[in-house]
Amino acid sequence: TVHELATIDAMLFVAAPDNTRSSAAIPSERMGALQAAYRPASKRMMNHDIPWVACQYPTAALAQEAGLGSEDFAQLLYGSVLLDWAAEGERMRAISAHFDAASEVRIVGDETDLRLSLEGRSMKVDALGANLPGGEFFGCPSEDSAEGVISFAEFAAVQRRREMTRSRLRFEAGRVVDASAETNEAYLIETLDIDEGARRLGELGIGCN
Repeated sequence: TVHELATIDAMLFVAAPDNTRSSAAIPSERMGALQAAYRPASKRMMNHDIPWVACQYPTAALAQEAGLGSEDFAQLLYGSVLLDWAAEGERMRAISAHFDAASEVRIVGDETDLRLSLEGRSMKVDALGANLPGGEFFGCPSEDSAEGVISFAEFAAVQRRREMTRSRLRFEAGRVVDASAETNEAYLIETLDIDEGARRLGELGIGCN
């Protein structure tokens, strides 16, 4: 795989899992080591030195994750891909312009009050870009700016095939200083301790599709 990543001219990645929890039993340190090993070979793709696109195929496992029947999930997935992307891009650029003009973003919700800075940063619009379905704009907050608490009470977070329900993160000076979850809390903490950057925000993404 490393040789392929180093020599390919383009990549099309289709995710079609038959089991979305297939790697749940693999220790987090092993998953972290694997990710670190592939990072140098993945730079061509992540830097967009080569064209690539990642998409999903509607399998029964993905339908179950969405809480839908197979046919309903397929229609949902295709409906989020087969759009007028020029119009979607124009719509999202109008919204993202407000973020480009702002110096601070504040996210307020149930058990959530989080501030972060976008000063000197700009948002990018994903309208038929590398991901299918696309439909978000995103940017990188200032690394030391996040302050406050964010809670994911409504939807579970899934990381490397493990589900964490009602997870909660508290930030100070850009770093997570306290974390909890009702399920897989130990795994959440292990993930945050994988390396120095794991406790900082890498991206603010606003989904519009």
